[in-house]
Amino acid sequence: MSSPHAGKRRTLAAAVVLLTPPLFVLLPVILVLMAVVDLAIGARRLPRARFLGMAAHYLALEWAGVVAAIGLWFATGFGRENERPWSQAAHHHVQLWWANSIARAANTWLGLRFDTSAVEVDTEKPLVILSQHASILDAIIPTLLLTDSSDLGPARHVLKRELALDPCLGTYGSRLRNHFVSRAGGDDAELACIEALAATADREPLVIFPEGTFHSPARALRAYSRLATTAPERVRDGPLGNLLPVRPGGFTALLRGRPESSLVFVAHVGMESFGSLRAIAENIPFTEPVVIRTWQTPANDVPATAEEQLTLVDERWRAMDAWITEARPNR
Repeated sequence: MSSPHAGKRRTLAAAVVLLTPPLFVLLPVILVLMAVVDLAIGARRLPRARFLGMAAHYLALEWAGVVAAIGLWFATGFGRENERPWSQAAHHHVQLWWANSIARAANTWLGLRFDTSAVEVDTEKPLVILSQHASILDAIIPTLLLTDSSDLGPARHVLKRELALDPCLGTYGSRLRNHFVSRAGGDDAELACIEALAATADREPLVIFPEGTFHSPARALRAYSRLATTAPERVRDGPLGNLLPVRPGGFTALLRGRPESSLVFVAHVGMESFGSLRAIAENIPFTEPVVIRTWQTPANDVPATAEEQLTLVDERWRAMDAWITEARPNR
């Protein structure tokens, strides 16, 4: 379990615990004033008031999660018993509650809904989940999809190091078995940690966002231009329009650690407007659901070598891109 930015995260957590209650004393007045501003300028759907309500709700969830984490720290003997199964289960329960509560809050304030009718995951074999990354909110999608499969145990995530700064996500992510990776990573030590994360897992799902960051036209241009020089065979059919190319180091390390895993690919349409706080504020409320689709490759069909695994994932990534292109005009 990695715990980067621990000192900064503790400072932010203390600020959340101490400042949230007095801020909520003022919240009703501020919400009313923001609603008045919206109505005064003709914004009848109250986007500014909704955005503020979502921010306040998120802050309340952070406060509750941090307070629960403090309680669990005492209950585990100041963290000494954190590895005990009951402690891991308790932290996992809070993590699931937190992620699902964020989704419910986003539905209430932003109109965010998820259409999972095209989601189907066979859990007979251990899973490695490779998910599209398009926004600041889609990091919770794998957790939401796995809520009904909690008997598999806490999913183990490979997450970008910056997320460790979040008081709730960083605290529970560090106490549970996850790994926070530098987006510029790929060195042997980093990959060894990811491989060990998988090798020590039993049936816990392994989750990774292999693009490494959000898609944007500028990032796509840089990434595919770089591939055209370093690995031209990967862009022989041209660049993808909606996805960044996968970075192979992370998911191949997971498969080295647990080669008997099947692969689940997760794509979605409708999160494009969640790419930044400004984009969210400009599109409130959202009128169309976020449509999620999964594809699964059985463990027996996953190649043994890293080169063949990359070829397989690139093919699936192209199929995901085609589905996204087809699905967007229907919205």
